[in-house]
Amino acid sequence: SFPGGELPPRKAFLFIDSIRRIMEGIPPVVAIAIENMTEATGTASAISGLAERFPPEKVGICIDVGHANVIESPPSALVTAGRRLLNIHISDNRGVSDEHLPPGRGSINWRRVFKTLKGIDYRGALTLEIRDSDRGSENNLLTIREHIRESAGMLKALLEGND
Repeated sequence: SFPGGELPPRKAFLFIDSIRRIMEGIPPVVAIAIENMTEATGTASAISGLAERFPPEKVGICIDVGHANVIESPPSALVTAGRRLLNIHISDNRGVSDEHLPPGRGSINWRRVFKTLKGIDYRGALTLEIRDSDRGSENNLLTIREHIRESAGMLKALLEGND
């Protein structure tokens, strides 16, 4: 994505051309997912427009719920991606920047997100994408493990409907 409201025509051409070239070199069972970003040119609507230029079995969408929370409604982003949705990145934030917090530590309404996923009958992968908050400065493996345990527990409850 690019800052500002619109993808410059030359950049759009180069992006589309790059996807075409990548598609030529990958096996038939591999698909490419275009991920939403935190700028206006990276919204679910913007990337859906790019993905629609290609066959759905070859190019889909990855919705990063944290990215969506910065610029648009995460449930709306999921609905916009619709049938092209191949993967979802799961992390939380406070709606200002991409913090990669464990789910439940930010402002994302996870009940709505999972209700939306059920509503669109999403059956693909969920990728937990949390970050080492001290950026490796203290090598805090126990904190990372705890974040993973906390995230897994919360996600399991949401998936099972026990939230």
